[in-house]
Amino acid sequence: MRYDTEIYFCREPEGIYNSETGDWEDGEAEQVKDYASVTETGTEALSLIYGDIRQGSLTVRIQNHYDEPFDYIRIGSRKYHVDKDRRLREKETFIVSEVTGGDRMKIRLVGDKELYAKLEKAKNMDAVKAVVRQNGAELQEGVQRQKKKFISDLKKLVK
Repeated sequence: MRYDTEIYFCREPEGIYNSETGDWEDGEAEQVKDYASVTETGTEALSLIYGDIRQGSLTVRIQNHYDEPFDYIRIGSRKYHVDKDRRLREKETFIVSEVTGGDRMKIRLVGDKELYAKLEKAKNMDAVKAVVRQNGAELQEGVQRQKKKFISDLKKLVK
């Protein structure tokens, strides 16, 4: 198996706000070059992964693991979205499909660990907000009671 095809792991940067035009502009994608063995995905694997046969699907094998986050893989001038990846002891395999529309590249995919962490944090923040609202209401009621008592005590002292 030859690892002779240049591939690029690409990460789209966050949009940059242009104060002169008032628009969000895309920055240039960060690209990390690697060499891979690139072959067409077999029909059996295609039916297992997609449920049907897709055209333009490739199997990309690299000799090591790629641990940095990336949005897509570029092979030549074409962009490919990772549909499935498999990490072996020393190698990594990606099943990729070609990205045909420009809008698809605007979708930012993150690892499921990051996504679950953000969802858990958001869930916990909702619980915190509910407790703060409840405690704030109780505190407000307590202050109002203390205020009424203070005013009545003050009136008794003045008389």
